[in-house]
Amino acid sequence: MQHTCDKTDKMAGLDQNIVNGGPELLDIIDFSMDKVYKDYPVKMFPKILHKRTGKAKKCLFEDIDINLYEKEARMITFFTNVERIHPWIKTLDLFYYDHMGNNDKFDIKWYDVPTTWSDPNDNNNSIVIEILDKEQTLQFNITFFVTTGTIRVQGSKYMTFVHSHFPVLTQILAKVIDNATHATVEEQFDPDQTLKDVNDNTVSSKLDDSLTSIKSTIHKDVHERTNTPTVTCSTSENTNLVDHFSHIEKTITEAIIQTASQQSNAYTKLMTAITTSCETLTTIIKANPRAKDQSEVTSLQKTISTLRDRLLHLENQLKIQDGNIQIERSNNEANIKSLQSLLDETRKQLQQSCETSQYEFNQYTEKNKAQDEVIQLKLHIAAQLDANMAKETSATNKAATNQQQHTYDTQSKPKVLFLGTSNIKAINEAKLTTAATVEKVVKYTLKETVAFVTSHEDRPDLVVLHSLTNDLKHLTPQQCIDELNQLISLIHGKWSLAKIIISLTTPRKDDIGFFTNGQIINALVKQSIIGNKVSSVTYCEHSNMLLQGNPINDLLTDDKYHLSTKGVSILASNIKKSIHSALDIPMPTQQRGRSQSKGPRGYGRGTRRR
Repeated sequence: MQHTCDKTDKMAGLDQNIVNGGPELLDIIDFSMDKVYKDYPVKMFPKILHKRTGKAKKCLFEDIDINLYEKEARMITFFTNVERIHPWIKTLDLFYYDHMGNNDKFDIKWYDVPTTWSDPNDNNNSIVIEILDKEQTLQFNITFFVTTGTIRVQGSKYMTFVHSHFPVLTQILAKVIDNATHATVEEQFDPDQTLKDVNDNTVSSKLDDSLTSIKSTIHKDVHERTNTPTVTCSTSENTNLVDHFSHIEKTITEAIIQTASQQSNAYTKLMTAITTSCETLTTIIKANPRAKDQSEVTSLQKTISTLRDRLLHLENQLKIQDGNIQIERSNNEANIKSLQSLLDETRKQLQQSCETSQYEFNQYTEKNKAQDEVIQLKLHIAAQLDANMAKETSATNKAATNQQQHTYDTQSKPKVLFLGTSNIKAINEAKLTTAATVEKVVKYTLKETVAFVTSHEDRPDLVVLHSLTNDLKHLTPQQCIDELNQLISLIHGKWSLAKIIISLTTPRKDDIGFFTNGQIINALVKQSIIGNKVSSVTYCEHSNMLLQGNPINDLLTDDKYHLSTKGVSILASNIKKSIHSALDIPMPTQQRGRSQSKGPRGYGRGTRRR
C-alpha cells in the first residue's frame, strides 16, 4: 500500500520528471480492455482512418516533432493507426483519468465531442481531456480525433507533456498492447478448445467427424479385446473396417485440398489433426494383426505415406510463401525509409524557400521605407529653400485638388461591400471614407457570409471581409483557411472584377487557445496571399493593437473579446487605409490647425533675460 501512495505522489506535479516513476507505475495498472470496448464499441469508429489535413499531415507516427508548429502555437500533434485507437484510449484513461484524476492537485475533465457519435465517419468525433490545476487554470488539453487517428496537445504547459508525460504514455501503451496480445494468444491456443476450433469451417467439421468415428472404433476394439481376447473378427467386420478406412482416407484427402488455400496459421492445427488420425490408424492396424487383411493394411500404410508426403509438400510451400512475404516486407520497409528521406528533404527545401521569400520580402519592405524617407527629406529641403515657391505650389495644388475633387464628385464613387462580425457594428460606414460608397452588413460566421454573398445582387468594386473572429473558436486554423478560400472563390466567380481585402483577426484575451489560433490564421493568410501573388486579394493587418506581441487591455471590453471604443477606432482606421490602397485613392491630407505652433517661440532670438 505504501508503494501505491509513492507512485501517486510521483504524478503530483506537471513539472516533475514522471519518466523515472514509469516502470514502478506499470506494476499497479489494470490493463483489461473490457471497459474501453464497452464505452467505445468498435462500431463507433471508421474501418479505415480518414486523411489528415493541414500540418497534421506532416506529423509523426506515435512520435513528436516539436518543430512542426510555430512556438507561439504551443501545440504538438502525432498520429496512430486504426488498430491502436482502443489501446491509446485505454492508456490515456489509465494515466490521466484513473491516476491523475485521483490527485487533489489536479482536476481532469474527460468528455466526447459531440456528446453522441451517431456517424462513425464524422470528422468532428473526438475525445477531449483537459488538465487543470487546483486553481482551475488550464495547463493543456488533449484532443483525440478518432476518425483520423490524430492526437493534438495544446496549452501553456504543452512541453511538460512532451518531456514528462509522453515517455510514460508510450510505456503504458506497450504494456497495454502486450497484455492484449497475450490474452488473445491464450484464448486462441486453449488446449480444451484446440480440437473443436481447428478452423471453424467445413474442413474442421469433417476432421471432427473422422476423429470421433476413429475414437469410437478404437474404444470399441479395445473393449472387445479386453473382454474376449481370443475372438476372431468375421469377414463382414473386416469389410466394414476397410470401408471405414477408405472413408477416412477420402475425408483427410479432401481436408488437405481445402486447407491448401487457407492461411499459414491454420496449417499447424490441420497437421496436428492429420497426425492424430495417422497415429490412430497405426494403433488400429497394430490392434488387428490378421494375416488375411495384410494386403489392406499395406495399402493403408502406403496411403498414410502418401499423405505425409503431401504434408511435407504443403509445409515447403508455406515456408516459401512465408519467405516471399518477408522479402516483400523488407522491400516495403526500404521503400518507406526512402520516401521518408525524400519527404524530409522536400520539407527542408520548402522551409528554406519560405525563409528566402520572407528575407526578400523584408528587404523589399526596408528598401521602400528608405526610398520613402529620401523622398520626404527632399520635399522638406525643397520647401525650406523656396518658401514662396512652396506657397505658389500649394495654391496651385489646392486649385488642382479642388478641380480634381469636383471632377471626382461628378462621377460615380466606387462601391465597397463591408462584411464582418459584431466588432464592426460600431463603425459608421458613412464616415469611414468619403472616397467610396460603403455598404456594411454584419454576418457572424463564414457560412452566413457565404449565404449572403450568394443571394446579393448589387455588384461591388471592393469586398472587405472581417469574418474570422468567431469561426476560430470551433474550427481548426486550417479549416478556417479552407472555408475562407471557398468564400474568395465564390466572390471571384460572381464578381470577377471585384477586389478583396481580408481583415485579419483582432487580438483577444478571453482564451489563450483562441488567441493562438487567431495568430496562426493570420500567418496562414499572409503566406497564402504573398505566395499566390494575386493582386486582386490583399490583407489588412492589425498589429498596432499589440504591445510586444500581447493584446492591449485598453482596446478590449470587459469580456476580453469585443473591441472597446478605442479598439473600434483603430480597426476602422486600419480598414480605411486598406480601402484607399486597394482602390488606388490617396489618403486625404491632414491640415495643421491654426492653434498649433510650428516651432519654439524663442528660436533665433537668443537667450531671454529677466
